[in-house]
Amino acid sequence: MLNKDRKDLPLSVNDFIILAAALCMKRVAAANAAWGDAGSIRQYHYCDVNVNAIDANGKVKAPVIRGLQGLGLKEIAAQTSSISRSTQSQKSDLDEAPGTFSIINVGAYGVKSIAPIVRPGQSVALGVGALRQVVVPQSQGGAKISTIATVTLSCDHRVVDGAIGATWLQNFESLIKNPMTMLL
Repeated sequence: MLNKDRKDLPLSVNDFIILAAALCMKRVAAANAAWGDAGSIRQYHYCDVNVNAIDANGKVKAPVIRGLQGLGLKEIAAQTSSISRSTQSQKSDLDEAPGTFSIINVGAYGVKSIAPIVRPGQSVALGVGALRQVVVPQSQGGAKISTIATVTLSCDHRVVDGAIGATWLQNFESLIKNPMTMLL
C-alpha cells in the first residue's frame, strides 16, 4: 500500500535489506519453510516478514509486512514508514502475527552483530548489525575503506541445513553488493 501523500518517500538501507531477503526467500525456496506437526515441513509460496520495531515506550514489536513477493522498494518503504509511525504513536493496529521469516536490524543502535532466535512457524531469521567503515587490504597492495555490516542467518536445522543457509547468504550478499540487480 503506497502512501500517495509521500511520493518522495526516502528509501532506507533497511528497505533494501527487506527486499534482498524477500528475493532470497524466493531464490532459495527451501529456506521459505517451517517445521510442522509430526515432522513434516511446510513450504511457503509467499513471503511475509516480521521486522523489529521499537515503540515509544521502548518495547520491541515484530510487525509483519505481507506479500513481499509482489512488492517493490517504494511499497516496502511505504510499509516500513507506516510501521515506524504506528509504533511511535503507540497505535495498536500493527499485525504482529508470524510471517515466513524475520529480520532483526540492530544497526540503528550501533550494535555490531546479533544472532536472532528463529520464531515458531519460521525456519530462518536474519540479524543485521550496524554499518561501519573498515580498512580492506587490496591484492595489488595498498588499502581502501569499505562500508560493511555483519549479518547472521539463524536457521532451524530441521528444515534449513548449513548448505541451504550458506546458499541463502551468498544470494543475499550478491544482492546487497549489487542493489541495482534487485530492481531488474
